[in-house]
Amino acid sequence: MTELQFHDATPRPVRVAVAQMAPQQGASQHNVDRVICRLGEAAARGAQLVVFPECALSGYLMDDTDELERMAEPIPGRATQRLSEACARWQVHTVLGLLEQGSDAIYNSAVLVGPSGVIGRYRKAHLPGLGLDRLVAHGNTPFAVCETPLGRVGLAICYDIRFPEVARLLALQGADLIAIPTAWPVLDRLAPPSTIPDVLTRARACENRVFLAVADRVGQEHGRAFLGRSQLVDVFGTVLAEGSTAEEEILEAELDLALARQKDFVYTPGEFETHWFGDRRTDLYAPLVDPDVWPQTARRRPDALAIT
Repeated sequence: MTELQFHDATPRPVRVAVAQMAPQQGASQHNVDRVICRLGEAAARGAQLVVFPECALSGYLMDDTDELERMAEPIPGRATQRLSEACARWQVHTVLGLLEQGSDAIYNSAVLVGPSGVIGRYRKAHLPGLGLDRLVAHGNTPFAVCETPLGRVGLAICYDIRFPEVARLLALQGADLIAIPTAWPVLDRLAPPSTIPDVLTRARACENRVFLAVADRVGQEHGRAFLGRSQLVDVFGTVLAEGSTAEEEILEAELDLALARQKDFVYTPGEFETHWFGDRRTDLYAPLVDPDVWPQTARRRPDALAIT
């Protein structure tokens, strides 16, 4: 993967799509074929960036370590090579969630691919005790913001949306848009499933003045339904497009990414100004990164699946 330096050119409006799909569990080849088919459909409709769900090539609710190892592949690898070829054919970029085989463990990852190949990768840092996240390793790489010809794209995955620090870090690094592959299971007994698309996605976009492209999955695995409701959200927290709770579909919107670079607002110089990032009181935020402030929540996870 090539490290690219940020440039200051103002981005142009970009046509972004999210592909809401129902991956077939354990059928990686079939899922890759379907992803490429949807990528072509979105490109034909003018999309320049297409975001797919979390674990789009494998499915999510698995507890079989043998299957996990079978479904994981390196980045770059066969799937990203096929995606790169498709991106070159249609001159698009895409973000996809997949199981990554690292050098020492398996990760729940998101990858950004363009016509020239893999541009960036992110390994999921926040892991709930659910599905295959019980088996994979915590990602410890920095939160990724990638420079593309379209603009600056940040990467996060699903559960990360519940941690406001993630979106803030990506915004501080210059992200214009945060692409978030997700697999939101419907957990009515624990919390209303609508909390994330009704509140959290909008809040993360608005409080950081960034665009969000959230691609969720639909369908069921082992009798557990997924929420759907994929979204494209603007810098004001307005939902520009939203998917259903059951149907596979492609959602699109034109995003003026230049709006994400406006963090300072001077209404009357010296009298009425707001500087959303410049006014932060970082001298008061030390408890945010102090693990002893809330130590009882530390969850001891068993060792993640290592590659043998």
